[in-house]
Amino acid sequence: MGNTEKLSGYGSALFPQFSILDPTYTYTLPREQVAYGIVDMLSHLLEQYVSTPDDDNVTDSAIEGIFKKHPAQWSKIYGKT
Repeated sequence: MGNTEKLSGYGSALFPQFSILDPTYTYTLPREQVAYGIVDMLSHLLEQYVSTPDDDNVTDSAIEGIFKKHPAQWSKIYGKT
């Protein structure tokens, strides 16, 4: 390849109107890749949680719930309870 230029694309066709996410598709991923995805998700949630303005307590409560429940779900993924 040799090309190090980062390209991007944009268009309405890239954003689905509706999607169904099936977590079973992640079962065959390497554990390391799943860990990267979980850390990425948590970093986006934390970014939203600490951002201003701080007047949306419903969103904050939802994020807090995810962070509280996350360790139990992680254990299920890796078979450790």
